Amino acid sequence: MAKSKRKILLHVCCAACLAYSYKILSAEGFEVIAFFYNPNIHGRSEYDKRLKDVVSTCDKLSVKLIIPKYDIQEFFEEIFPYQQQKSLKYVSDPERFKKKRCTLCQNLRLSMTVSEAKKKRFHYFSSTLLVSPFRNHSEIINQAIDLSLNRNIKFFYRDFRKGYFLGRNYSRANKLHLPRYCGCVDSLEERILE
Repeated sequence: MAKSKRKILLHVCCAACLAYSYKILSAEGFEVIAFFYNPNIHGRSEYDKRLKDVVSTCDKLSVKLIIPKYDIQEFFEEIFPYQQQKSLKYVSDPERFKKKRCTLCQNLRLSMTVSEAKKKRFHYFSSTLLVSPFRNHSEIINQAIDLSLNRNIKFFYRDFRKGYFLGRNYSRANKLHLPRYCGCVDSLEERILE
């Protein structure tokens, strides 16, 4: 009798990041279930392009996919108090706000992943946020560990960053949309200004 694989809920931001993460997690003996929760993505057309390619990649890899409703207000509700001058949480410095915005966004997506994993009775979760070499890796790890301890679920860590360019090459080879910015309107503007 074959041993059943451990199930892991993997938060997924795009197909490029999914491809490499899936390869590593699968080799570790996990059955990967993808969770496409990204209310931060600015522009419905951008969201739809990323989702379409995640669906296609999941089909190709025979990965189950969970897609919650897209509601960008969930993202804005998190960051709004930090943008309002009358709020006690207001952050006036653009660099400090950028860090705060990213922290809140990561936490929102990781929290929802943990909630979904608990609801579906998975014992493990992880995230493709760990693929990008441009993110604060240690911050993501600390957020995920805090959530895992608070919700009694195991955070599975691997440093996926070495797969960043492999994932991008996978997307190019398969003619998939390659995101040019992280997701939110601020990251789009920052990309344009670079």
